Amino acid sequence: MGNGKIKIGINGFGRIGRLVARVALHRDDIEIVAVNDPFITPEYMTYMFKYDSVHGQWKHEDLKVKDSKTLLYGTRPVSVFGCRNPEEIPWGKSGAEYVIESTGVFTDMEKASAHLKGGAKKVVISAPSKDVPMFVMGVNENEYKSNINIVSNASCTTNCLAPLAKVINDRFGIVEGLMTTVHAVTATQKTVDGPSSKDWRGGRAAGFNIIPSSTGAAKAVGKVLPALNGKLTGMAFRVPTVDVSVVDLTVRIGKPATYDQIKSAVKEESEGKMKGILGYTEEDVVSTDFIGDCRSSIFDAKAGIALSNNFVKLVSWYDNEWGYSCRVIDLILHMSKCKRTLLSIATLFRSFSTSMGQKLKMVMVVLVVVLGLSAVSMARELPVVLPGFIDGGSGDCWMALAEMKSCKNEIVLFFINGESYLGMDCCRAIRVLTHQCWPSLLTTIGFDAEQGDILRGFCDASFPDDGSPPSVSPGPATCK
Repeated sequence: MGNGKIKIGINGFGRIGRLVARVALHRDDIEIVAVNDPFITPEYMTYMFKYDSVHGQWKHEDLKVKDSKTLLYGTRPVSVFGCRNPEEIPWGKSGAEYVIESTGVFTDMEKASAHLKGGAKKVVISAPSKDVPMFVMGVNENEYKSNINIVSNASCTTNCLAPLAKVINDRFGIVEGLMTTVHAVTATQKTVDGPSSKDWRGGRAAGFNIIPSSTGAAKAVGKVLPALNGKLTGMAFRVPTVDVSVVDLTVRIGKPATYDQIKSAVKEESEGKMKGILGYTEEDVVSTDFIGDCRSSIFDAKAGIALSNNFVKLVSWYDNEWGYSCRVIDLILHMSKCKRTLLSIATLFRSFSTSMGQKLKMVMVVLVVVLGLSAVSMARELPVVLPGFIDGGSGDCWMALAEMKSCKNEIVLFFINGESYLGMDCCRAIRVLTHQCWPSLLTTIGFDAEQGDILRGFCDASFPDDGSPPSVSPGPATCK
């Protein structure tokens, strides 16, 4: 990565593209190296970046045009492209490793993967997707694995709703619920009445109407929180404000609780695990008070009400532009940390493999791994298991399998032939062992009956799609 910074490219310099750029330029661990937009010139890019009717004038280091293909942020060059087809954008030549897809057009797996052909390593879609894994910071980012190259940051409304829904469901259990978002206008709406064949109401003048609209934000919560799948749905009202929206979540909860108890639970989480993602306020706030707020969801304790100890209405604010743009950058940072952890441990292990004896290597690797996994474990808030170190086809393989027999969601680390496998769930780890380790094991002499049963059991195991432990039934070995 050269200077150690994460190098990003932005495709589509609209509202989110420009604000993501502003967020990134506030940081010293991220560098924007390229921007692609076929519809605007570099001069117009700098103008729209500098002047913003909602978030104010950019008053930090100056952005200016060097030439028709280059912008300068201070002295740092930013390549400018004007390609309509993502696969033609030379991300690789510009050094962009992470690409933010913010056009709103290339939001499915097939279309977004075109960026990889141009040299991008990872793609983050700033919109919900029908077939791309969605991650919401503070909710399910720990499910991300470093081999996932295309992700969705979901929608701004899902980013507001999901953290609140997670807290309520974890503490009290959500039986069912309805969500309404009172949403600020967006760029797709009309300034005056105009044609909108797919959504007739959406074609009415944005500045003069409250417009009912559909939204998939509530249902999308079920994708990032499977426990809530099918329990939430919702709708939107588009209102004549330029920024900041608010979620109204009305739910029936399984565990009876007073409204004060619910407030206390949200406040506790906002000051703990979800600090910086979920906020809490008891002030008499209105929408403009949250312009520029980088949190995903700010719970308004005074605005909510309860009909009973099982039926409540909860209110949470969000800057649908700035807060969401902050999460796009946070997701990239999280993805980068996952990648760096894997690479650093694999590199260290390979160096130990070639320069140290087996016993010394084991001691050193354990020290390095414990330190590395402690950091990963704190970030993931999951327990750590070290199931074994496997070199070639040694007898340690069955021991590793045996230790993974009862585990569920732990972080798993093991080595096979000098390659490290870290950060996967147990079922996934068992699959890797199956393909990488068993050919050697099946030719190894000396397994007793108990060991053979373990191998046969895992060989015949079924691996549920929901990530639960495999069901094991001893029987004749069927592995080839």
